[in-house]
Amino acid sequence: SLAAAVVGTAYSASLAAVGGSGTGYSWTVSSGSLPSGLSLTASGSISGTPSTAGTFDFTAQVTDSASHTATADLSIAVASASTSGPLASYTLTGDTSPVHDPSIIRAGSTYYVFSTDQGAQSGHIPIRCSTDKISWTACGYVFSSLPSWVATAVPNATTIWAPDISYFNGMYHVYYAVSTFGSQVSAIGLATNTTLDETSPNYQWVDQGIILQSTTGD
Repeated sequence: SLAAAVVGTAYSASLAAVGGSGTGYSWTVSSGSLPSGLSLTASGSISGTPSTAGTFDFTAQVTDSASHTATADLSIAVASASTSGPLASYTLTGDTSPVHDPSIIRAGSTYYVFSTDQGAQSGHIPIRCSTDKISWTACGYVFSSLPSWVATAVPNATTIWAPDISYFNGMYHVYYAVSTFGSQVSAIGLATNTTLDETSPNYQWVDQGIILQSTTGD
C-alpha cells in the first residue's frame, strides 16, 4: 500500500522500477482506479487532491523502452477530511454503541476496535471494523462463550472487560480482564490470532488461559 491520503489535501507519491531494458520507463494504471482527483503520470508520479474517502485498489503497470512490462498491485486509503480535525467536527456512523474501554489497532487498511462486553450479545469481546475510523461495522467476537477456565477461577463472572490488543512476534494478542463487582477474585487472560481478517482461512482466536490472577486478600 502507498501512503494514506486525506480528502481535500494535496497528495503525492512516486513509483519506481529497477532492471528492465533500454533507457526509461512508462507507467500506467492497467486495472482498478486511483482515488478521484489523483492521476498517475508516465514518469510514475501520483499527485492531485483526492475528493472521495475510501480504499482504492489498482494495478500499476510499468513498461521499459524495450516494451517489457511488469505490474504491481497497490492501494491508497483516503480518509475523510474531518478525521484530521477535532473529534467534535465529525460524526461516527454504523455500529458504534455501546463501546466501553476500547482498544484499537490497524491491520493493513482496516482499523479494529475491541471493547468490553455490553448487555445482551452473542459472544464476548466485540470487534468493530472501519477503513476510515468514521463508519464502523460489527466484525464478530473474540469468543462465542466464556473460556472454560473462568467458571473455576472467577466464579459467577459473566462478562469480559477492558480488552487490550497488540501485535508482536507475528501474532495478535488480546489481553482481557474477568472479575465480579466488589470481589478481589479476578484474572487476566490472553487470546491470540495470526490474523484479524475474518475471511482468512487462518482466522481463529485461541485462548491461552490465565496470565495473571488475584484472590481474596491480594
